[in-house]
Amino acid sequence: MGKPVLYLIDGSSYIFRAYYAIKSLNTSKGFPTNAVYGFASMLFKFLKDYNPQYLGIVFDSQGDTFRNKIYPLYKANRSAPPDGLVPQFSKIFELVDGFNVPQYQIDGFEADDVMGAIAKVAEQKGMEVVLVTGDKDFYQLVSANVTLLDTMKNRQVGIEEVMKKYRVTPNRIIDVFALAGDAIDNIPGVKGIGEKTAISLIAEFGSLDGLLENMDKVTSRQRALIEENREDALLSRRLFTIKTDIQMGLDVWSFKYEGLNKAKLGRIFRDLEFKNLLREIGEPEVRSRVPSGKDNHSETGSAIQQDQGGPAHVAEDSTTASHEKYRLVLSVDELDKVISRIKDTGEVAIALETTSTKPMLAQIVGIALCPVSHEAYYVPVAHHNLSNTSFIQLDISYVLEKVKPLLESKYISKVGHNLKHEIVVLKRYGVNMSSVAFDAIIASHIIDSSRGSYSLGELSSLYLDRRIVSYKDVTTVGKSRITFDELELEPAKEYASKRANLAMMLSRVLKPELEKIKVAQVFKDVELEFIQVLAQVEMNGVKVDAERLKELSNEFEIYLEKVAKEIYAKVGYEFNLNSPLQLRRVLFDTLGLPKSKLTKKGEPSTDVEVLNNLSKLNPVPQKVLEHRALSKLKSTYVDSLPKLINSETGRIHTFFNPVGSSTGRLSSSDPNLQNIPIKTMQGKRIREAFIPEKGYVLLSADYSQIELRLLAHFSQDKSLVEAFVMGSDIHNRTASEIFGVAGGMVTPEMRRFAKNINFGIIYGISAFGLAKQLGTSVSVAKSYIEEYFRRYDSVKEYIEKSISEARDKGYAETILGRRRPIPELQSGDRNRRGFGERMAMNTPIQGSAADIIKIAMVRIHKRLINGYEARMILQVHDELLFEAKETELDDLSQVVRQDMEGAWELSVPLKVDIGTGRNWSQSH
Repeated sequence: MGKPVLYLIDGSSYIFRAYYAIKSLNTSKGFPTNAVYGFASMLFKFLKDYNPQYLGIVFDSQGDTFRNKIYPLYKANRSAPPDGLVPQFSKIFELVDGFNVPQYQIDGFEADDVMGAIAKVAEQKGMEVVLVTGDKDFYQLVSANVTLLDTMKNRQVGIEEVMKKYRVTPNRIIDVFALAGDAIDNIPGVKGIGEKTAISLIAEFGSLDGLLENMDKVTSRQRALIEENREDALLSRRLFTIKTDIQMGLDVWSFKYEGLNKAKLGRIFRDLEFKNLLREIGEPEVRSRVPSGKDNHSETGSAIQQDQGGPAHVAEDSTTASHEKYRLVLSVDELDKVISRIKDTGEVAIALETTSTKPMLAQIVGIALCPVSHEAYYVPVAHHNLSNTSFIQLDISYVLEKVKPLLESKYISKVGHNLKHEIVVLKRYGVNMSSVAFDAIIASHIIDSSRGSYSLGELSSLYLDRRIVSYKDVTTVGKSRITFDELELEPAKEYASKRANLAMMLSRVLKPELEKIKVAQVFKDVELEFIQVLAQVEMNGVKVDAERLKELSNEFEIYLEKVAKEIYAKVGYEFNLNSPLQLRRVLFDTLGLPKSKLTKKGEPSTDVEVLNNLSKLNPVPQKVLEHRALSKLKSTYVDSLPKLINSETGRIHTFFNPVGSSTGRLSSSDPNLQNIPIKTMQGKRIREAFIPEKGYVLLSADYSQIELRLLAHFSQDKSLVEAFVMGSDIHNRTASEIFGVAGGMVTPEMRRFAKNINFGIIYGISAFGLAKQLGTSVSVAKSYIEEYFRRYDSVKEYIEKSISEARDKGYAETILGRRRPIPELQSGDRNRRGFGERMAMNTPIQGSAADIIKIAMVRIHKRLINGYEARMILQVHDELLFEAKETELDDLSQVVRQDMEGAWELSVPLKVDIGTGRNWSQSH
């Protein structure tokens, strides 16, 4: 028999890998569980793959270690654990107990040291040791009896692998690292000496000490660098050295693995609602529910499978995968049969395959139609370069002529995922798809607006426990990428048909959930209608004056050169303003300004916050900020917008994402027209280039202080309600209340302070944050906040109530019932909990503002398509922009005001400011 083998798992590494492998997963009460679930899945896989006889798990200590005492800046660049991870640590430690695995964590030491100490004792006792980690620092521990195992990459490391990679024995690895340093852990090393040079030097001289004794044998540059940083090299070696002499009083035979504690694990899995893992240990599963998390297999691979699936019938759907019927449609008869099938079911899920993700540029390559779950048909119309020349595709004009009546029929329900894309593309082909009954993106966002992604792959994994090959993978042949129209018909059929089928399956899962949370009617009357509105707004596009933008580009360039010359004059020499390295030298070496913040690489930061603070000490940082801002505006808008003009329409068509934010506000891209500054002169100049067609004018309609009005409505604060009902200047009134002066005595500065406080309260601003905004001390800012709550006491009650209710329910919701889970409210970490409290207060306000403008847009859209030539062309937060026929302007202004101010009945009036002009800047 061979020696007994002890496996030691780097538990801290497992935790972080698990956390980032599954981006978000929560219990029904909102407690985050992604790291716990991932950790458990990885551990199950490890036990199956390696069947360890002796096993232990080691974790880092929670506080500083002895290395911080040696070097206080050790790991200074590392941020604190993510807020979503902190509350899961204790659950993971409990989980390890349930697996019956001995776990070690010693104050003042990292997991590396504890594992090294255990390995040394075990080796002395005649054991072989396998350190389960992917951390290269452990290479120094490799010996004849100690090897490394990276389970994520299925890679083992012994003496031979170390020698092959570093050309030195494992005990000399620390000398290599001492020279090269480590930016991640902020270990200095010798600046200017990289890993390759470090390897060559240690390989040549045998050790760091040997190198230092033979400095006359290295190049002059290397000698200068090493001599200048000699102490840093010696310090770095101490920091890299794993401490193996920790006195632990350890009995290594106690690591014998006897198997997991099913009863304990069962309690943990039921508590955390891990039904898949319950099945893993043969326990009855918890009652299923629709989850609020997602799965991502980027690191943990098949070891982590999505848990917490949807309603009970999903399991039945999943088992029918082998019975799926996907068919190619290549003949007129076959197409007729599909159309007849759709008429029979009265429903169809549709997925277009196109040449572009941008619907205003996309050409149809094929159409997938799914009349019922597990049955889908793919109609190719524009595939090229096919290897099987016997495939004859139907003509696209004929196909669209046949399917148009179905897609436009109010009696056939349309289902899909991101149907806005399909609606726009089909409209360009003359097909007006109606009776949209379900869109998976919109439904899942209503149920949980906190998700980072609503892709079909994510939603299918989450709700159906189904996988779909990515578009990138399906269009990759060997090492080359092809376009979808170059794809062979069989893989195209599988991919497109599955997309349509999964959309249909998601409708079966999510519709009951919409009913359950009482938003099914809102989904139908507002959200699905809103898809049609956005599709039309995108198609309408905006017109820009390309010549004016060209002139503006030249003006900006001249001004940028002027600002640059001013900076060079104050510095004393020219340098590259876009080089962080050169800017650091200017600020901290030439000008001698103080360093206040480090980058991840350990260099002094030159970010916006740092430059703003340094501007108080020297004019150069402020000029650099001015140059940066103008340069960004020039490249992002002035120079880019003309290139985005559609050659067919002569207009720019931005993409609106209805699920791009957790608040429900729209985001736009390609280009992002919501971030053009409105208050700066440069921003106004850019808006001047947005113009109407001849015979039209631009009309801007902007909600006035809608979030403050919603705060008054939700809080029912008498003073706030009264101010809005009477039409008072709310900022002036707040200034009068806080500063204790009559309304006529309020100065512009007082009003500015009050405005910051009013809007800051909505976003849960702290005294520290308000002080930075106002340029006052924290104590003064705190007194302003306290006075505000004294004057508006019901606002404080509303905030406390909002937080309490969200904590009890696990989510906050808007007036339309859209939900945002807030697991942060359950966190033991004060900062994370504070973030959750701000979200609990702000979500009903900002989210409801988004709901109201959405309702208004739906109403106005219906008016426009029934009697107006005007076009709705943009939505920017609380503003709607229209291109209006001059003859319709007065009537349209009344209609827009009426529909926007009447979108929702609040206890205070909604007010809309309307302006018109020959360009966007004039109208707003």
